[in-house]
Amino acid sequence: MDICALNPFFYPYMGGTEKVLMEVYSRLSKDHNITLISGMPRHMRLAEREEINGISVIRLKTDYADMPGLPIPFPFMHGICDAIKRSDADIYHINNRYLYYWDTLSAIMQKRKRMAITIHNALPKGIDFWTDSIGLLYDMAWGRRIMHKADLITGVSKNTVATTVPKKDMHKAKAIYNGININMFKPHGRHERILDKYASAYGGHAIKILTNGRLVPQKGQIYLLNALKMFIDDGNDASLMIIGTGPMQNALIKLSEKLGISDRMQIISGIHEKELPYYYNAADLFVLPSTYEPGSIALIEAMASGTPAIATRIGGIPELMGRCGLYVKPKDSYDIYKKLNFFIDNKRVITRLAKDAHSRAIENHDWDKIALQYAEAFERVVRR
Repeated sequence: MDICALNPFFYPYMGGTEKVLMEVYSRLSKDHNITLISGMPRHMRLAEREEINGISVIRLKTDYADMPGLPIPFPFMHGICDAIKRSDADIYHINNRYLYYWDTLSAIMQKRKRMAITIHNALPKGIDFWTDSIGLLYDMAWGRRIMHKADLITGVSKNTVATTVPKKDMHKAKAIYNGININMFKPHGRHERILDKYASAYGGHAIKILTNGRLVPQKGQIYLLNALKMFIDDGNDASLMIIGTGPMQNALIKLSEKLGISDRMQIISGIHEKELPYYYNAADLFVLPSTYEPGSIALIEAMASGTPAIATRIGGIPELMGRCGLYVKPKDSYDIYKKLNFFIDNKRVITRLAKDAHSRAIENHDWDKIALQYAEAFERVVRR
């Protein structure tokens, strides 16, 4: 099967969607011909064509516009239609409904080939009034049209499908969860010497808390910081590590200074993928305080690493964590604070939940299984 994937970004830019594409298509490239058409990452000079892990990558000339309210610059890819017309695939896989329009769809339909779309970002809900409203208006104006034209719709959780896909198109929609590399993300014994390096990165405090996500309002880091302040004021020796980059970085630093806990919070980024599992293992607790989360890869990584988790009960999170962690209300610092105290007072329960979470992640989120689900779904559509 010949597959052509479309996404505005790809390696070396590695957000959540790009990680999914790399993991899935690196595996599918062993049995299928994979082409990925993307833009040129901003401020990078890369080859216009190259092969990465068996994936033939085509990078188009791209201009960027910084638009207020958007977490990333808006890319304008030149020559997308010509690139599609020159390609020869059995199915075209779109991964961002916000950046592909009628000309792209028309180019695919003129080839009389199948088209799939994956919903990585559910219809916005619970972020803020303007984001929620603009997201709804966009899907009503265009997003639902591209879903209607697709032969297959996948979403990263059942909640994503249920909240985003129009009822008339539900018959061709299904959930395919995100995954993790189970050989990388796994428990490492606390006696392992390599963990000493990563444990010391938390500042030597007794309780090491980790969160991982872009520094944007919907990730909810401000609520975690306020909860940490209350927790420390109770006399707990705790510190917080935030892994991520984004426009909220200065605001988070200023908030930590205002709360008087700047020495207990640090923000780091640029971590190599191979090192990331050790940060999870060195942490005593992982917290995901998001106000919007279709399907968190970071949560699955923490679960697979055997790190106890606290997460908001929103979006696709309950599907991922099940009964294997603690839940908090969104935008509720006091509830996070209470669950931090529960962690202190109920270590036996927390240890059991972490073990169950590890087993759940291995069972449901192995990238090998996820890639096979995509291949089977594509093949069914192509054979029709």
